[in-house]
Amino acid sequence: MKSKLFVTGLILSLFFIIGASLYAQNPFDVKIVTVTAKAAPDSLIPGSTANIEITAQIEPGFHINSNHPTEEYLIPTVVKFEPIDGVNLGEIKYPPAKEAKFSFSEELLSVFEGKIVVKASAEITPTVALGKQVLRGSFSF
Repeated sequence: MKSKLFVTGLILSLFFIIGASLYAQNPFDVKIVTVTAKAAPDSLIPGSTANIEITAQIEPGFHINSNHPTEEYLIPTVVKFEPIDGVNLGEIKYPPAKEAKFSFSEELLSVFEGKIVVKASAEITPTVALGKQVLRGSFSF
């Protein structure tokens, strides 16, 4: 039997670490948002790029402020990643927000409701450390 020599490149696994569900600060401890994340492909070699999707499911009857709230006092939705040597993170792209009127404000507010998907990319450079890497991030609102 002929022996074969296989040469494999660096494989980098990307994971987005985030709490499975987030709770608003309220007296009832009601779950407001459930967040999941995925990267495709999940194994990479230097020179390749992963597409990252962070999905937030906002419970019916609730909203969160968009990444560009219309009032200074409102807290924006923010996705952040911790840097990793050898991984270049691309621009974070938020979905279009909905403008809505609420009884507590005279102005239209820029909000997210229902299911939203925030997208980003991660380019793997030749300087990335060998082995599995963990991409950590946060979703705040």
